[in-house]
Amino acid sequence: MVLENWEKDRKRNQFWEETYNMTAILFSALAALGGGLVMGVTGFGAGMVIMMVLPVFYSLTESAAISGVVCTVLNAQMAIRYWKHIHFQTLVAPTIAYMILCALLIRFSTEVDQSLIQKGFGIFLICLCIDSFFLQKKNRPHKKNLVLSILCIAFSAVFDSFFSIGGPLLVIYFMARTDSTKAYMGTIQAFFFINYAYSSVVRVINGILLPSHLAVTLVCSAAVLLGGVIAQKLVSRLDEQMVRKLIYIMIGVSGVWNLLN
Repeated sequence: MVLENWEKDRKRNQFWEETYNMTAILFSALAALGGGLVMGVTGFGAGMVIMMVLPVFYSLTESAAISGVVCTVLNAQMAIRYWKHIHFQTLVAPTIAYMILCALLIRFSTEVDQSLIQKGFGIFLICLCIDSFFLQKKNRPHKKNLVLSILCIAFSAVFDSFFSIGGPLLVIYFMARTDSTKAYMGTIQAFFFINYAYSSVVRVINGILLPSHLAVTLVCSAAVLLGGVIAQKLVSRLDEQMVRKLIYIMIGVSGVWNLLN
């Protein structure tokens, strides 16, 4: 009788565990689809959208690892699309610096209190939301500046290592070093592809990205590509500024949620 009850309890727990995993994959895939749409319209933002959902089901270090792989897929697709416009000479210095910083920071992220990282993540998202709404200007000039360049790369590496969100800061860096929209898109996507792929390898080596993450990673990768394809079809019909505002509102809400939980 006791053994029979134990077996029933085991099956019940297994059912709920499988249901939880399927729910996690479903909502993560929807976030990836939305991330693909946003990135297809604005050139960045897939990681921000995906990271609003993944931490609900996984730890922040795991979420960053999954998001990094998923974004690598879309980065590769967009880099290939703008291949002829990539400024390869612009990639060398920031890529080397980024790789060194990310290797150190990713290892460090596994040793930090997860609740502390989550609160830091919440503060970061809130600041990003405020900056996007009140501090950024549509036609703000971007000038080459050594100190600003170093700060952009350093802080982007920090946010990328912990949260897989480094795009907003690097926009400033690459816009100052490219002469057209296509050159900017191709160069920044190539940069992200190289560094996300490298970061993913580092995360595998450090035991953060595991075989158990394969299912959600594959499904989200397919979803983010689908979102990118849909965005290409709809980009001429969408109001880019309205899309950005909606996303930044969601980022702010997500930041408050992460800070309070």
